[in-house]
Amino acid sequence: RELLALIETILDAARVEAGQLTLVHDSVTVSDLCGDAIARGRDLGADRPVEVVAEIVEGIGTLQVDRVRMGRALATFIGHALRTAERDFIRVRAVPSRKPGMIRIDVEPRSTRFSGRELGAMLDPVRQPGESRHRGLALGLGLARAVVELHGGSVGVTDLGPKGIVFTVRFSISPELD
Repeated sequence: RELLALIETILDAARVEAGQLTLVHDSVTVSDLCGDAIARGRDLGADRPVEVVAEIVEGIGTLQVDRVRMGRALATFIGHALRTAERDFIRVRAVPSRKPGMIRIDVEPRSTRFSGRELGAMLDPVRQPGESRHRGLALGLGLARAVVELHGGSVGVTDLGPKGIVFTVRFSISPELD
């Protein structure tokens, strides 16, 4: 499963680089999208016995996203959180963003293994993944960021000091379709 995920990541990264990644928008509920992402994230999480606590606010509505690619992007953050968690749980929270028509999904690893600055650098599209010993993580995070941006969204990292970091993914509930 991890090898298949790596191959899919490499192929999608090449498509993004070439400007040839096409999104297929579909209607999906937030709970279904997060449920799929959590299941995939568990596959990427090296079967660690870490609980995923999902907090999904009701009433957000139906999303118009590429269910497969957005699910993989969210799974990348969840998988990283599971692999690095220093506690027995991680939190995935989906809430309406303060900006109307947007959703915010927070993934809280509860880990201090990487600082917010280090993870922010791995998300940076200018940075080359080959520059560090964490090339695979940088490739996965960079692709996840690119997919979110193709959905008109953004990814940020907040450093909480000794409590760890939080990945914040924001995107439109119903993006403009071409």
